[in-house]
Amino acid sequence: KYFNYGEDPVPFVPINYLIQLCMKNLSKKEKRCKYTERAFKRLIGLSKDFLYLYDLYEFFPINALLFPHKYNKYLLYQNLLYNNIFSFNQGGSNNIIRMLKPLLMCDQNLFKEKMNCSYDFYFSFIEKVYSESNKNGPTIFRKSFFSEQELKLLSKISHIGNVNSSYLLPTDFNKSQNPYYKKPFIDLGDKIFLADKSYSFWNFYECIFSQMNYKIDVGKNFESLLIKYLQNKNFIVHFGKYIDPNNKECDIVIEEDNAIIFCELKKKTITQKSLGGDQMQILIDLEEALLSSSEQLLYHELFLRENKQMRFINRTASNSILNYDNKKIIRISISLFDLQIFNNHQVAMVLFDYLRHKKFYIKENDYQNCMYKKMKKKIDIINSKIDSVNSYIEKLRNKFDINIKEHNFDLQFLSLELFLFFIDKAYNDKKTLNEILSIIRNASSNSGNVYFEYDYLNSIINSTE
Repeated sequence: KYFNYGEDPVPFVPINYLIQLCMKNLSKKEKRCKYTERAFKRLIGLSKDFLYLYDLYEFFPINALLFPHKYNKYLLYQNLLYNNIFSFNQGGSNNIIRMLKPLLMCDQNLFKEKMNCSYDFYFSFIEKVYSESNKNGPTIFRKSFFSEQELKLLSKISHIGNVNSSYLLPTDFNKSQNPYYKKPFIDLGDKIFLADKSYSFWNFYECIFSQMNYKIDVGKNFESLLIKYLQNKNFIVHFGKYIDPNNKECDIVIEEDNAIIFCELKKKTITQKSLGGDQMQILIDLEEALLSSSEQLLYHELFLRENKQMRFINRTASNSILNYDNKKIIRISISLFDLQIFNNHQVAMVLFDYLRHKKFYIKENDYQNCMYKKMKKKIDIINSKIDSVNSYIEKLRNKFDINIKEHNFDLQFLSLELFLFFIDKAYNDKKTLNEILSIIRNASSNSGNVYFEYDYLNSIINSTE
């Protein structure tokens, strides 16, 4: 999926689409299609959609950034569809315990009741599976490999029966029944199937989250994980409520010699309904994942510039004071999930600019009455967020003579795993986080792999020095 500057992009393999079809066919009991007419109709449908795939070859995410004033909802959907056909959410297998264990902290008795095992047993089981599975590609385990207690656990976190039923065409995300991403394993009778470790990474999170009926305070655990991780790497961290007439609080602030980095954490991801093409749902997802955090980040920045300091009041830590001292201010929205193309800095800047210059409306005759009221309420919230964002930006422009285009350059949308990667790089390379972020912020080859881009650009900088 990589290409070099100055060369034509190579047509990509629709890797995620093919994997999802494989998951479906792997779990099907009926191997042959009985009716010729039905098979023919499927073939026609596939052919039409492969023509659509060819159109997506012509669409390249970076091209949409050349004319940001032409950005629209359809381009937004093309970005999403492009991601979910040609790429996929993934995570390093070495991070699964490090990230998921603190995120899923909950009542031990409730965990045992829902998952047929203790909390510690679940994670020792994951460690066993990951140590015994192939480094790349799928692994098939015989059931005799597992103990009786492990088999009880597998009954909770394995697909039994058809996976991705009703899924056929690349645009069928919303139609898919029993989607693969809900559980990491597929039960094949006397065997258990695990897809590539990186590919199945977030399935371990999804299956517990749904089994526990969402009775896990992931947001609070998310904050605790990052705060402890930063403190263990010797970063100066402020968090929680600060003295403010509006009773606001910051998720995390990182203080460095030459920069202040505000971080807001969001566990929202792009929903299955958005991937199915519902453009209104796409806007709602992006508002909850990105726009809401941007509003909070701008408020914190404006407060600090106006008051020159923030006095934090924490129950779990000694009170701390953050002084402005005319330092560079960076704003980062961190998502629990990989947001793929929206984690690209150039795309994030265009998307933020696009969202803040729009007002959204819905027609009453487009929805049933009860659904209209529900959707209108959500749209009103989006428009309220947009108004707040623009109000803060205008205050920053008028009070502090800030160039807004340059100001947007200091906004980042990052996944949790990518942020942890940058923290490790800063710590190991003895650099500030601001220095690390500037490397990836200044350019992008849009390879689809931010880790590759960071190492590539960093090697250029080092060779130049």
